[in-house]
Amino acid sequence: MDFAESLLGWKLEAKQRELLTGPNKRVILNCTRQWGKSWMAAVALLFHAIHQPESLSIVAGPTLRQSAELLRKVKDLSLRLGLASFRDGINRHSIILGNRSRIVALPGNSPDVIRGFSGVTMLVIDEAAMVSDAVYTAVRPMLTQKDGAIWLLSTPKDKDGFYYREFSNTHPPDHPYDQAPTKEDWRKVTVPATECPRFRPEHLEAEKAALGARLFAQEFLCQFVSVNEGLFDEQWFDDVFSTIPPLRIPSC
Repeated sequence: MDFAESLLGWKLEAKQRELLTGPNKRVILNCTRQWGKSWMAAVALLFHAIHQPESLSIVAGPTLRQSAELLRKVKDLSLRLGLASFRDGINRHSIILGNRSRIVALPGNSPDVIRGFSGVTMLVIDEAAMVSDAVYTAVRPMLTQKDGAIWLLSTPKDKDGFYYREFSNTHPPDHPYDQAPTKEDWRKVTVPATECPRFRPEHLEAEKAALGARLFAQEFLCQFVSVNEGLFDEQWFDDVFSTIPPLRIPSC
């Protein structure tokens, strides 16, 4: 994507190009740490704001600091293009472009604080695995009026929460998220560290030794794993009970 490469000043990796050039209506990015997902989202947000005048984009993260940091990247990119941007006069962490497109950063740790926006044309939830279900429930209706785009970006955490359910399509039949986009609607991009040319094998081995196999699988291999401190984890039980032969009850 020439737009992104000229802004960022680097040649996109294959997965980065795939993310930015494919369908972008509903995207789930499941990626390794330190891959550059915030920069990719910043490019997508700025591209959206430029090409959809008077649009409203919302950025949410686990904390205001994180969502504001993504917004700072958008502003940095806009300056590289020579675009003037200002705060919208209402929200402290916001930018508005000359075409009246706005991007607002909000904290994703309180569903009550994040409410109040409508007509959202793009929603980005950064570190989505760390954001609560209650916040996701609060922000999704913001997209209905304009049929807005939604991007969920994260390194996985565990097998719980809306990010895992959307990625794995494991909604219970009566769960409210069952009304969310179906498995076929989401475009899912997975980027483990082993597919990133910037990670050297020896560095990954060192991280695996430091973190342990389960945390390494989560942080660098994009796997949803149980990382609690219990004596036995879910996979251990699955492995054990899969080896037990079925119980035969003698007939009378």
